Amino acid sequence: MYTIKETSQMLNIPASTLRYYEDEKILPPLKRSSGNQRLFDEEDIMLLKVVQCLKKTKMPINEIREFIELYQQGSATIPQRKELFNKHRIRIQEQIQSLEDTLVVLDRKMTTLNQK
Repeated sequence: MYTIKETSQMLNIPASTLRYYEDEKILPPLKRSSGNQRLFDEEDIMLLKVVQCLKKTKMPINEIREFIELYQQGSATIPQRKELFNKHRIRIQEQIQSLEDTLVVLDRKMTTLNQK
């Protein structure tokens, strides 16, 4: 079991963000010490790593919450989780294409500026 401070340091996530995740039900209810301190187990750590990954891809919080809820319901929800990820993957591909298009424009502008 890890305290909020240990978890924060281990994952490089502010303690306030960990509290937010619990309040917003992105994490399941955490265990508490006798002093009412939040305690994180290995499953919580794994879920937090998944949340970090999904946040890096700009997945909206409500979809992250949905994924975690589905995950907690077990393997019967694998088709719904796949669908959620497939939709998000399409959005990421669209973002990549948009960035590549923008890069082409910037490269053209830089070429023009370098000729002057």
